[in-house]
Amino acid sequence: MIDFEITENNEKKYISWAKLCQYAGEKPYKPNTPELASIKLHLAKSMGLDPDSVIVRMNQQPIL
Repeated sequence: MIDFEITENNEKKYISWAKLCQYAGEKPYKPNTPELASIKLHLAKSMGLDPDSVIVRMNQQPIL
């Protein structure tokens, strides 16, 4: 399971890959590492956060 941990104002929020796909109108699929890195940067930029505030996790382990 892939999810994104977003830390903002010392609060952690999580959004799953499946939820992001649903929001974008896509069927969930297995993304590759460059896609995940790009999405991580896009999420951070769109929320006005430092890229280190967004952590990509796979099976609860940080990967990016």
